Amino acid sequence: MRFLRRITRILWFSFFITWEQRKVNSICEKTYGGGTPSTSDSEFWSGEIPWIQSSDIVEHNVLDVTVRKRISNKAICFSAAQRIPANSIAIITRVGVGKLAFMPFSYTTSQDFLSLSGLRVNALFATYALYVKLQNDMNIVQGTSIKGITKEELLAKEIAVPICPLEQERICTLFKVLDNLITLHQRKQKDLFFLILSKKLSLILANDWEQRKVSNMFKVTRGYVLAATLTSADQTAETPYPVFSSQTKDKGLMGYYKDYLYEDAITWTTDGANAGTVNFRAGKFYCTNVCGVLLTDSVKASPAVAEALNNVAKSYVSYVGNPKLMNNVMADIEIYIPFAQTEQEKISQVFTTLDNLITLHQCKENLVQSKYEWHSLFQMQYKLADDWEQRKLGDIGRVAMNRRIFKEQTSAEGSVPFYKIGTFGGEPDAFISDELYQEYKERFPYPKVGDILLSASGSIGKMVEYKGEKAYFQDSNIVWLDHDASVSNAFLKCFYSVVKWAGLEGSTIKRLYNKNILETQIALPSYAEQCLIGDFFEHIDNLITLHQCKRAAFFDWKRWLYSKFEESKITLAWEQRKVYEVAERYDNLRVPVAANLRVRGNIPYYGANGIQDYVDGFTHDGEFVLVAEDGANDLKNYPVQRVNGRIWVNNHAHVLQGKPDLMDNLFFAYSLHRADIASFLVGGSRAKLNADTLMTLELLLPCVVEQTKIGRLFDNLDNLITLHQRGEKINNRRQT
Repeated sequence: MRFLRRITRILWFSFFITWEQRKVNSICEKTYGGGTPSTSDSEFWSGEIPWIQSSDIVEHNVLDVTVRKRISNKAICFSAAQRIPANSIAIITRVGVGKLAFMPFSYTTSQDFLSLSGLRVNALFATYALYVKLQNDMNIVQGTSIKGITKEELLAKEIAVPICPLEQERICTLFKVLDNLITLHQRKQKDLFFLILSKKLSLILANDWEQRKVSNMFKVTRGYVLAATLTSADQTAETPYPVFSSQTKDKGLMGYYKDYLYEDAITWTTDGANAGTVNFRAGKFYCTNVCGVLLTDSVKASPAVAEALNNVAKSYVSYVGNPKLMNNVMADIEIYIPFAQTEQEKISQVFTTLDNLITLHQCKENLVQSKYEWHSLFQMQYKLADDWEQRKLGDIGRVAMNRRIFKEQTSAEGSVPFYKIGTFGGEPDAFISDELYQEYKERFPYPKVGDILLSASGSIGKMVEYKGEKAYFQDSNIVWLDHDASVSNAFLKCFYSVVKWAGLEGSTIKRLYNKNILETQIALPSYAEQCLIGDFFEHIDNLITLHQCKRAAFFDWKRWLYSKFEESKITLAWEQRKVYEVAERYDNLRVPVAANLRVRGNIPYYGANGIQDYVDGFTHDGEFVLVAEDGANDLKNYPVQRVNGRIWVNNHAHVLQGKPDLMDNLFFAYSLHRADIASFLVGGSRAKLNADTLMTLELLLPCVVEQTKIGRLFDNLDNLITLHQRGEKINNRRQT
């Protein structure tokens, strides 16, 4: 906790450092495009130069890039691919907009990327800030789908950057310390074990763990029917108790009620699509009849036990008809938990603390981004009692635009930039003469300083504040509201950021017509209050990015708790072994059977991605590790699973078994799951893992006694770390 307080103080101090808005083109010295060498020339694809495509970048993770392909120098000479210096930012500009990654090594890309090189600010800070900007821009655009972003649009975007280079360095040094805190789902069990081994946070599991049935630890019951109409959306003195139901939004929170049923208990969803979702409920609460409840008996209900159950509960759900996990089934589930109650409490305390910190910063982001609640917010904050007046934009002004400029009136160079919809807010690619500019400015409508220009096609609603510079704008595609003195431009800018244009809801039309603008309703406070609101939100806009940085840091603390993998390996003197040295392969026993020829039974029939059917008979009997051979449905989280008992395996999964005294099968499965199998696949759309390749993979292994202990721990601690979801789809979003 002392560490957390220290970091919190550092982050809070950074709130008061002066930040400035910088265009992307001002923070880099050079940009690079990309290209795809011909796939028909094998020499192009036999080199050592990394080549990445959009699928190699993980969404919402700016530090995770999987290089699956490499090209040669010859490929660069005979294609559009360019060698990009290390410490650049690779940004996807076509399908997959919003994904980007920091590249610490030299690389090449497909044509789907634009890379920023020679960064003039801290590279890692720029990466996170750009990610947040792109995500926010996508959320602002309503009713449209972004298929891509031009180079000009990207370079014209603005991000908030601390003016002081030392502050940039301080923030990014903090990121380096906190990096890897949110553990990827496929790594979290192993990382938690190594946290324990490396003794971080003094969370030493010195006591033994035991396997217990739920019914031997808790009283099993369920909630009661409660009509939604009897609940309140807000927590008040009359309705103080939260009501939980089967939904996943807000962790199942349905509303608030006057009475409660239970206190400090574990709930799970018994029916529906979310059956098997387990949560710890702190304090007094009510839950509906689709929630099962575990009450403290011989074991105290805690977040640690809830997460351990959440790890396995889904596998007990019956998916015949409506998914169900009933009380009698839950009662028979067995999990491993620490024998000592104090140890359970330590684990619970760590995660509860971090979860609360994450939730706090999600709330802060929601607050600063919920600009639509202006009236109540400002009456509370500034005690402004003036009534707000409902008006149409057409009542306070008219839509204005510049005079039409024809192509023959423009040139590639000149003194006055001419902005078209494609370069609006970016760098111009056309110019008009100073004489034409002066003539049209005097004779035809022209924006005043402070007017808010709007894009009326393409990315509808993009805003640019006119600041008095020499410029001309494309007619009909770029417009502004020529309004009277009843509204301030600062207030209009806030309004435009949340507006729902009249006549466009649910429409697929990607154009904003004058009628849409003029018919749109706006609520207006007094002019003085408008100015106050405008100033307030201008300041808030500059702080949003920093709040996102803070929340990402708290997420990252979670990942750090499960890191130090390399440190632990050295401590335990692990050794490198190839799979064939420690395991046998039993692919020769596999038998594929067409679906219409299978005899129904109770033996699981396995394919590449798990159980496909249940049949009569078996091909293997014992404990095995199954690894997808071809047809894997997730190359990043490659299908690997341990099975035990009688099974039938088809020809799409390799069947392995650890050699006695050399390999524990549970540990074997987790080790293979962490291995970079995707980089060893061959083939096209249906990637394949050859048997010989699999058997020569190298794994880092401790002695078999340690393997067994680690495997046992993995089986309990899976899914202890749960990534939080925001109400909208910000879920796994790593932000700065």
